[in-house]
Amino acid sequence: MPTLVETRPGLVGSIFEPITRLIGSRQIVYYLTRKRIVLRYRGSLLGIFWVLISPALTLVIYTVVFGVMLRARWSSGDTSTTEYALMLYLGLCVYWFVSDCVAEAPNLILNHPNYVKKVVFPLEILPFVSVADALFHTLLRFLVFVIAVSILEGPPPATILLLPLVWIPVCLWTLALCWLLAAAGVFLRDLREVVALALVAMLFLSPIFYSLDNIPDVAAAVMRLNPIVIPVIQVREVAFLGVIPDPATWLKVVGLSAFCARLSYAIFSRSRGMFADVV
Repeated sequence: MPTLVETRPGLVGSIFEPITRLIGSRQIVYYLTRKRIVLRYRGSLLGIFWVLISPALTLVIYTVVFGVMLRARWSSGDTSTTEYALMLYLGLCVYWFVSDCVAEAPNLILNHPNYVKKVVFPLEILPFVSVADALFHTLLRFLVFVIAVSILEGPPPATILLLPLVWIPVCLWTLALCWLLAAAGVFLRDLREVVALALVAMLFLSPIFYSLDNIPDVAAAVMRLNPIVIPVIQVREVAFLGVIPDPATWLKVVGLSAFCARLSYAIFSRSRGMFADVV
């Protein structure tokens, strides 16, 4: 295992401590991420190809049920089943990323009791490992999208290159949720069940299976409080519709997400001293 590097935040580092922690522990983050990916697919017949097969089959099932059997369309205009399937898949890519990280967050510390007893181990990096693992799988899922859209609709728009920018706030507030839920999950053992229900609500109370234009304005305004809504819309804009997201909205979301991430990191760090007494 790589050597752990402890970083000491200075005057500026106190603000950017999560970043300095990540940089200082980058080797262990890489090692743990690679270990997770290898262990997940070790011994399976198709191995890493399940990362491509699973989302593709899920897309086919949802398309048949909603697009063919229920004849759902993305807008009230003349849209095809293919367009609905691609828009649905992009929304699911965002949801899968968030759910992969958040679902395990309440048990993130409980599943690593040996790390809690090691004073030198930076527990704060465990959410980074979860996010890095989810990013790897998300990258492959977007590869499936690029192949599918190229075959069915032609090459994707050039704005798809903006996807990394759209993903920055998603990573930030996902990290915020992971730090907060990981700390709370040590003391509240029922939190995992609550999070599972919340993820189901997040899935259906977001414009993944339908457009916000097809629901009443009041309901749409309430749904925009769901943190996954704006990323879902922006991912579709840059990856399929060829639209550049509003820079002002993006900056606001990045700023708010960064603030939430730093606050959650501070709460996690303050709670860390009590983990050993509970785990």
